[in-house]
Order: sequence, then C-alpha cells, then structure tokens
Amino acid sequence: MIATLLGLMLKVVLLVALGYYVKRKGMISDETERGLSNLLVNIIFPISVIASADNDFSADKLKNILIMMAIALVYYIAAILISTKAGRLLGLSNPDQRIFMTMSTFANTAYIGIPVVVELYGSEGMLYAVIYNMFYQFFFFTYGIAMLNGDGHFRIRDAWNPCIQSALLACGLFLLQIQLPSPVQSTIKSVGDMVVPLSMMIIGFGLTDIRFREVLSDYRAYYVSLLRLLVFPLLVFLGCRLFHVNKELTMIGMIMSGIPSGSMNVIMAKQYGCDMDYATKGVIQSMIFGVVTLPLMVAAGNLLGLG
Repeated sequence: MIATLLGLMLKVVLLVALGYYVKRKGMISDETERGLSNLLVNIIFPISVIASADNDFSADKLKNILIMMAIALVYYIAAILISTKAGRLLGLSNPDQRIFMTMSTFANTAYIGIPVVVELYGSEGMLYAVIYNMFYQFFFFTYGIAMLNGDGHFRIRDAWNPCIQSALLACGLFLLQIQLPSPVQSTIKSVGDMVVPLSMMIIGFGLTDIRFREVLSDYRAYYVSLLRLLVFPLLVFLGCRLFHVNKELTMIGMIMSGIPSGSMNVIMAKQYGCDMDYATKGVIQSMIFGVVTLPLMVAAGNLLGLG
C-alpha cells in the first residue's frame, strides 16, 4: 500500500510540474485555463463520480455507506467548530478568520482524496469516498460560502451543483442496482480517467504566479497545515477507534480528512474579497507538506493494523 501511495504522490507531483511548465511557457491562456476548470468541475468530475455506482449491492456495503455518512457529518461539524475557534484564538482579522476556517476545514477531497482512495481501495473505496465528498459539497457550498461572503446567509440551493447531483445519482444507481449498458459504462470510465491528470495540471497552472519563498514564510499558513494534515486525521482516527469502525472505513476517513486544502478556497476567496494571497499560500503550503504527511499517515495506519 505504501509503495502504491508513493507512486501516486510522485505521479501527482509530475502532473503538477507539467501543468506549471505548460502555463509558464505560454502554451495555455488564462481563458483556456478557466474553460478547462469549468469542464472539469461541471462535466468530467461529475461523470467520474457515476462510475462509483458500478458495485454489487450487499447489506455490508449499505451499512458502510451509512457509517461513512456519519463520519463525514461529524467531521465537518467538528472541523468547522474547531477551526472557527482556532482562528479567533490566533487573533486573525475577521476576513482572515473566514478564509482560515474554510482552508482548514475543506480539503481537496475530489481531486486528490478520491484518486488516492481509488488507487488504494478500488471502486468500492471510491463509492465511500464519493459519499464523503458529497458532504464536502453540501457544507462548502452552503456554510463555507456563507462565511466567505461575510453575510452569514446559509443557502441550501448553493449546494445543488453537478457534483452533488452526480453523487446522488450514483447512490441511486447503486441502491437500485441499475446496470448501465457496456458502451455507456466504458465511456464513463474513460472520462473519469481524465480527472487526475487534468486536475493536477490545473493546480500546476495556478502555481505560475506564486513566489515559493513567501509560501513558507507566512506563519498563518502553518496553522492551516497543522489542522488540515495532522490534527483532523488524528481526531478522525480516535473517533473511529472509539466507535469500533472497521479498518477500511477508518483509513478512508483519515485520508479524506488529512489531505491538503482545496483549490476552491482560493477561487472563492477571490470572488468574495477575502485575502487571496493568504488563501493561495495556505493551499500550496499544505500541498507541499501533504506529499510527506499523507504517505506517513498511511504508513502509521499500516503499523496500527489499518492497512
């Protein structure tokens, strides 16, 4: 498992580097970059989520889905409360507190978390990761957006997006055991295979405007990395052990709660007038450290008998 994860992380680094090179050399324009991002978020990723429905139904899998829903729900409620309190204790300004909360709470579950889980646990693992990501979509596009825009208005309709729609469709297909025609399933798989390379290259596109020395010099970003990469996965592990959650779900929960901050934090920080520079530093720094902490976390899980 460790060798698989290290291979995946190396692939991620190489794809990000390729994206950086392509944008740095002027091979892609800002307009094309935005178009690719929209294509990924609204078409490619939702289609890839539907592929997780291709699993045989069993009572154990249904039970595991419900357990993963509980893990994700408790995580997001706890993470929001902890990161909000931490932002106040650190004495951050109100706008910085808001982006600190979202960066600490909302990770790159779609573009890093799900691919990592798929590499380690296959299509069944993807089903559970998609369930977890569905809660990310709900909480980020309701509470997260309400905090970033500063008006505190919680809008359920903001969560009704292609990603959560595809997750609900995948759950329906799985529960009803509807088998899609082979050509359709093959097409879905082919489109889904585009998620990792395209998403990592898009992250690389965004690195061209970053001064890496500044990323490691902002002390505020270190607190984000501490919560995001160490504290939250440890709390998930302790909670799962307390309630005797099985090894696979415990490991998946730790992975999904211990991956780097999501790039959506940067996009929404810009849109709602928060400190985009701080958001970018926090996300990039957690990605740099995540290359080290994620394999270490899985290794620790193996030592504890979770592998």
